[in-house]
Amino acid sequence: MTYRNTFYWIPGILCLFLFSSCASKQHDRSICFQRKLLIAEHLLSETQEEVNQLRERLFEAKLQLIEVQIEDLEKKWKTNAEDLVSILQPNAAFLFLEEREALHQIIQESGPTILRAQSLLDRLLRLITQLSNGEQELEENNK
Repeated sequence: MTYRNTFYWIPGILCLFLFSSCASKQHDRSICFQRKLLIAEHLLSETQEEVNQLRERLFEAKLQLIEVQIEDLEKKWKTNAEDLVSILQPNAAFLFLEEREALHQIIQESGPTILRAQSLLDRLLRLITQLSNGEQELEENNK
């Protein structure tokens, strides 16, 4: 083997060494990015779960508030229906507008609170209908 042959042979090995080293670095980077992706997906999953839980708590709180407001109106209706009809009848269409929108949003979002939201919306719409018709007696079959 002459020096000349050795000269060509060494750069070939060097080239293989450098190429395999470069491939190894790319492989390490790929593994690093895969790990980062897995961690980010896990955090995203946890965050989405937390958002869903908070949304359900918010919906539950809104439903409780609306239910209290409906029960309060029903109690007032039973004790003083004539005054309520005279005061609220002109604006019956706008009565509980925000609450109806909140119930609609809860129903659209779906989840475990849908049936309760639908029930409250039915009670609310029944009250508004009776009020706009000027009925003095509250239907008792809404519970």
